[in-house]
Amino acid sequence: MTASGNAEITRQGLSRRRVLRYGVATGAAAAVGSTFSSINQPASASGPPEVLPAPKPIPGGLALPDGVIHVFPPGPPEVTLPFTGLTLQGLDVEPSVITDYSGFTTLAFHAGSATGNDGTRYNLETDMRVMSGRYVAADGSRKRGVFAFVSIDLFEPGSGSQVHDFNGGIQPSGVFWIVEVPDDAFRVSRDGRRATLEARNVCVVDSFQFGGAIEVPATVSFTVRWEATGPRRRRGSGGDVPAEDPAAFLGDFATARSVGSFSGRELGFSFRSDTATTDLGFAEMGPERNGTFLT
Repeated sequence: MTASGNAEITRQGLSRRRVLRYGVATGAAAAVGSTFSSINQPASASGPPEVLPAPKPIPGGLALPDGVIHVFPPGPPEVTLPFTGLTLQGLDVEPSVITDYSGFTTLAFHAGSATGNDGTRYNLETDMRVMSGRYVAADGSRKRGVFAFVSIDLFEPGSGSQVHDFNGGIQPSGVFWIVEVPDDAFRVSRDGRRATLEARNVCVVDSFQFGGAIEVPATVSFTVRWEATGPRRRRGSGGDVPAEDPAAFLGDFATARSVGSFSGRELGFSFRSDTATTDLGFAEMGPERNGTFLT
């Protein structure tokens, strides 16, 4: 997908239900060599923080009339998330949003509640992912980094209308909703069955609804924990399917339970969540590889 296509999607007020009606994309993305923002990385004593080059988006994703959103919703197809109404697409579905990647990936769809600064109560739903490992950047360099996919949505309990959408934004390369986080923000146990993501004051945007026409700067903080609840299973089909296919990866994933706490702030508004869980959603964790790392 081109950068102009990404911009067009951002300008349109799209609901998640509308996105899911169009299904899976078959067109490949155009990789644009851009520098990934390191605004969430601490400065070093010798100068500005290191800037990692942008990763590339997975070739496939959810298709819209104007382009491709380079993300899939993995999980049991019988699960429909409570507030967005998004139905998950299966277990052999790529959880990473970056390609040419080999590392440890976690995913969690949380549901819960939150309170605004004026006391208003909201329903909360998240899509939180981590991709930690090696990747080939859009400029061809090989790097190692930790990227968090951030989506924290607030809904009015009565009408069900979405009123806030805190997310990592769309990078010029087409990578969807990710931010770079410090290496020590993500910790995985030695046996790979527990993981924690913890970050404070992460710079994001609030687009108010999915693909909203207006975006305002915001910050979010979160602590997310995963614990595996089952054995690892081989997922994906690797190079046996086209690169745009949801199964164009190989991984060993365990289903998991995740809990998280979230807060956010922008001009004129802030919120803090109760503990959110994946009891009404889905979580998984494990090592995977895709793109050039399949060969």
